[in-house]
Amino acid sequence: MQVTSPVAAAAAFVGSTGLPGWKLLSGDLDRRMGMFAKDPYVSRETQYFRENIGKVRTVDDLMKDRRLYDYAINAYGLDSMSNSQAMMRKVLSEDLSNPAATANRLSDPRFKQIAQDFGMAVGSNRSGDVKRVESFIDAYVTALYQKRTGENVGKVPLPSQTEAMDAIREEPAIEAEIEYFRSKITDVGTPADVRADKRLMTFALTGAGWDKPQPAAETVERALSDEAFRDGLADERWETLGTFFSFLDEGRKLLADPIRAMVKDVVGRYVRNSFELETGRTLPKVVSEQLQKELDAFAAKPVVKEQIAQFEKAAQELESPADLVANPKAYKFVLRAYDLDSFSRNTTMIIETLVEPSDSVTSPAHFDQRFRDMAEGMAFLSRDSMPPFKDSTFIDKVVEGYHRWSFEASVGEMDSNLRTALFAQRTLPKITSPFGILADTNLTSFVFGAIGLPTAASGQDIDKLADMIKGKLDFDRLDDPAYFDELANRFLASSSGIASASSFSPALTMFGSAGTMSTVGLDIGLLLSIQGN
Repeated sequence: MQVTSPVAAAAAFVGSTGLPGWKLLSGDLDRRMGMFAKDPYVSRETQYFRENIGKVRTVDDLMKDRRLYDYAINAYGLDSMSNSQAMMRKVLSEDLSNPAATANRLSDPRFKQIAQDFGMAVGSNRSGDVKRVESFIDAYVTALYQKRTGENVGKVPLPSQTEAMDAIREEPAIEAEIEYFRSKITDVGTPADVRADKRLMTFALTGAGWDKPQPAAETVERALSDEAFRDGLADERWETLGTFFSFLDEGRKLLADPIRAMVKDVVGRYVRNSFELETGRTLPKVVSEQLQKELDAFAAKPVVKEQIAQFEKAAQELESPADLVANPKAYKFVLRAYDLDSFSRNTTMIIETLVEPSDSVTSPAHFDQRFRDMAEGMAFLSRDSMPPFKDSTFIDKVVEGYHRWSFEASVGEMDSNLRTALFAQRTLPKITSPFGILADTNLTSFVFGAIGLPTAASGQDIDKLADMIKGKLDFDRLDDPAYFDELANRFLASSSGIASASSFSPALTMFGSAGTMSTVGLDIGLLLSIQGN
């Protein structure tokens, strides 16, 4: 994303460059930033964010609105990720409680912060349809990696393999194929639909293990239509493909929106339990084709159909367990879906179940599978699962971050070293060890210049570099404005700046590629090891 304010505007807000510019900024930063926040472009983007962020319910909602997406990532200083939506989708949709989540594996703490604030993993047990779409994509990327390297990838990839596959996902051509597949797979409802979309079919066949040449389209359609024919081909790749598209046997389409998928699951449970109550029959876990027709006919009854429609409409407005309890019809519907009708008066227990993590030993979900199913199935009501996008305090926090980023970026148009100093002023007080500095190219640039470490020092062993920084930098005083001012003065006065902040790029921090600190050469493996210190 290009910086919005021109150099002339930056000069108006700063007034000078280098040390004189820093003295003006450090003595009057709040007022100058306040003036800058009134810049027409900044004001317009902020107004748009405030008016539209409350409509976002899923990662897809955010990704589809580029103004909202760019505003959000810029507020966290991740402007270099504007065209890396595949990576950011993983960051925002994976469950942070999983140590293997992308945000947890990256050394840059900004990814974890935005995942905590904006993450939309709907519960740790995400809906089956969402998982299925992601399994398609994972299989596709894995197949490309295995073809390129000749290596086999096990059920749990090695860290080096995961890093390499993440890089493959970011390749523009691959990212385009993934996004195409993601947008089209939910339109597929029959084997003929698969055959009709050659691009989607090629994606699926690649993920199932086929290189070129791939099977003919008519063979694919027949294999997906006839399990016996598929089995007769005696090739495990056909079995894999059949597993991918098993939802076609159910006569339905995938729901890649996790909230819609969860709502659909609740509806299915409601129909099943209502059918049992009305008929007195106990249904098996796996219903026959004939029994499914009976359930479908029951769901089509006018009174049941109306109840389903009312719940589906209400579900789009529910944002908390309290909202559910306050809506009698939706509340009754959910309790019936999870066979909890007898607990309708115990609203406290229901709210506790939906608020606490489903694996908490104090939650009713710990003692009763029905409550556990409800906690996981209604996870979209939890603040832990959905960001508080309508909370004014949350919105103000993001706006403040965007204003700061915009100001820093605009100042950087005029003097890249001033931008580095402003970035360090904001982030250095949060650093507790030398490794936190060495994991960020811009902080390394600032600190090397401030404490007088020459560029040549970057060739040292990482532990020796850490010891050198520890010996010259007082970590106990990093939150002292006077001490930071001393460091900024030294950095800006230094004639041997380690790097130009004009290459400001969180992506370089992530992957350690050439750029701001090319002489340091920290690769992703090393950055991940630093993260563990």
